[in-house]
Amino acid sequence: MKISNLTLVTNEKTWHTSEVD
Repeated sequence: MKISNLTLVTNEKTWHTSEVD
């Protein structure tokens, strides 16, 4: 799930962990 959103950028460390998982 690759989404480019300002919200995701702010929570990059949060959603990024889910991406790697």
